[in-house]
Amino acid sequence: MSVRKSTPKSIETAVLANSARRCALCFHLTGDLSEKHGQIAHLDKDPSNSEEDNLAFLCLSHHSVFDSKTSQHKNYTKEEVKSARSRLYSLVENGGYLTSVQPSSADTDRKILADLLDLLPSNGTMEFIRTFDFGGSFRKADLEEARIFIESRGGPEHEFINPSLEAAQQNFRKKLHALLHSVAMNTYVDYKADRDIQSVQKDLRESNREKYRNIVDKLNNEATEAYTAYEQLVRLARRVLT
Repeated sequence: MSVRKSTPKSIETAVLANSARRCALCFHLTGDLSEKHGQIAHLDKDPSNSEEDNLAFLCLSHHSVFDSKTSQHKNYTKEEVKSARSRLYSLVENGGYLTSVQPSSADTDRKILADLLDLLPSNGTMEFIRTFDFGGSFRKADLEEARIFIESRGGPEHEFINPSLEAAQQNFRKKLHALLHSVAMNTYVDYKADRDIQSVQKDLRESNREKYRNIVDKLNNEATEAYTAYEQLVRLARRVLT
């Protein structure tokens, strides 16, 4: 008979933090991501084995069923709980567990997401931001939807109710605003050629190659950061609102 040993505090903390006190089986069976009162289960039923990989946070009900030796049905297997735990940990790591919003709140957030995607679909301005090399010339219209978003979608009526979504949106706004500011400060219209075309000052290519390259790299890096923040927001919203 194995002797129960107390789980090391550091491992216990890791299990609770990684699960955010969400039950792996509640999540697996019904998609329930609410915080639970529960216990840490030993998946191999050996209370002396407190390796982190052998532990999972379960609600009191599922912990009782999992530990039961007299279950009337096919009990949950170690592999099943591990699979559920892995998916739960991934969701928690990405903030997707913060979904405890009322249906009306979720509906509001879906409308805000739809408005954002109508203005900034992934195949429009955001595709330009994702792929364009600012060492070349571009049309002012290529960034027009991004400017509209910054200028007209900053009011409280455009805020997500879900705090994790709003934090992601604010991060996207910050990154996009930084890119547009840098574009405004470092690119110029060639009035002798086409007033709709702008680029980093072409004379710098020859007169100060290093400065020119630094500006282009800065713009490209900020564009990558803006698109990454956009992608993170959209992916999080799809997880939270479906």
